[in-house]
Amino acid sequence: MSYDEHFVALRSMLAGLFDARFSGAVGASHARAQGLVDGYMRALIDLRMTTDRELVQLVHEERDAAAVRAEAALASHRSAPTRVAAHFA
Repeated sequence: MSYDEHFVALRSMLAGLFDARFSGAVGASHARAQGLVDGYMRALIDLRMTTDRELVQLVHEERDAAAVRAEAALASHRSAPTRVAAHFA
């Protein structure tokens, strides 16, 4: 894998992890995903492919992007009419 491919993979893993967290995931599968991401980041540092500072920035960007996606999903859910309310109208 190239340098860029490693970071595309990491961004994808982080996006999945944060999306799951913002949707309320808990338990063993979430802990496993977090462990995989942590291990991947540790390997990138050990291989001197990145620095702590770069990873912090990457995690920050992905966490913000996931929060925006979660807010958009929540807003669309709130604005959607419910069948129960439509039935009684």
